[in-house]
Amino acid sequence: MKPPLRRTRLKAPLQYAVYCAGGGVLLLFMVEVLLNLLPYQPPSSPLLVEFINPEWKDEFLYRLDPDLFWCFRPNVALHGERPDGSRYTVRINNLGLRGADWPDPAAQGAYRMMMVGDSCAFGVFTEEGRNIPEQLASMLAEAHPDRRFHVLNLGVPGYSSQQALITLQKHGPMYRPHLVILYSGNNDVLPRVKFSDREILLHYRGELRRQGRLEQSKLFTTLRAFLPAAKSGPPVHVSPFAPDPVTRVPLADSEENFSAILDFAQGALGARLIVILPPNLLPEHRIPEVNALLRRLCEPRGVPTVDAYHLFAGAPDPAALYAYPAWDKVHPNPQGYRLIAEAVFAAIHELGWLPPTPPPTREANR
Repeated sequence: MKPPLRRTRLKAPLQYAVYCAGGGVLLLFMVEVLLNLLPYQPPSSPLLVEFINPEWKDEFLYRLDPDLFWCFRPNVALHGERPDGSRYTVRINNLGLRGADWPDPAAQGAYRMMMVGDSCAFGVFTEEGRNIPEQLASMLAEAHPDRRFHVLNLGVPGYSSQQALITLQKHGPMYRPHLVILYSGNNDVLPRVKFSDREILLHYRGELRRQGRLEQSKLFTTLRAFLPAAKSGPPVHVSPFAPDPVTRVPLADSEENFSAILDFAQGALGARLIVILPPNLLPEHRIPEVNALLRRLCEPRGVPTVDAYHLFAGAPDPAALYAYPAWDKVHPNPQGYRLIAEAVFAAIHELGWLPPTPPPTREANR
């Protein structure tokens, strides 16, 4: 007996649908492979234009993060140019931070220093060995050749005090620093775009996490650029020159973030702290308000401050301490970083915070 015609008619469309679906998946896979083979970078996520800072726009270096908004991609390299036109490279390690990979055997038994903050903590516009923590480590090693010093730099360009706090909470416990050096506040006073950092963390965390997974596909990020939601136009933000700009991190939020940083470093990590007051001489950034806040928070906790603001302002030629003084009196050059490192070095010695001398080895006792 022949099978009913009805079944035959249903079977053919089903097979056709399966073949079409399989062919579509194969086509998408081939397009994904092709996009990854080509030197092509899709447009940035539309969510990330909600920030005024430009760092995340370079998706070769940065990726989405649900808590930090953006972070360095691990194991990439930054390329810079010296004043003479020659080039240098700064390596980003396996943690997405500047410096050697972690875990680092050199940290065992060493006096460990953790730098926390923004692009100035990171040491933007400087090659290896010329930012604050690395120059400080060299000074200490030269002054105390019988001791070893190690640096873990948590500074990331564009980070606010909120991002600095999250980074410290993430990496501090595994590093267990003896000394934490905080250099933050420059990005807190920048104008927000629609929402403050805290509001973005509250409202966009889920979306950032979802897009952080999806952005691993170049096909998805390419198609995303053509979606109507992505075509929102340029962001509108409050001018930083307004009498009372709406900042990325309002002063009340900065106070909570800085308080949490100080308390976490002293309490959970059992570390000593030194806070650098940023030498941001741009009047529209209102950094003196942040510096006054930092002083007020540090004093009752017994945390010393290094007043880099007045250190730079009182220099014979302040412009000589900045990387691009004509338009950027925020980011120091290597000479400016050295001036700050020398002030931190002096503070460590004045406070008697030198690391303990290691016990003599068995060979030395013979």
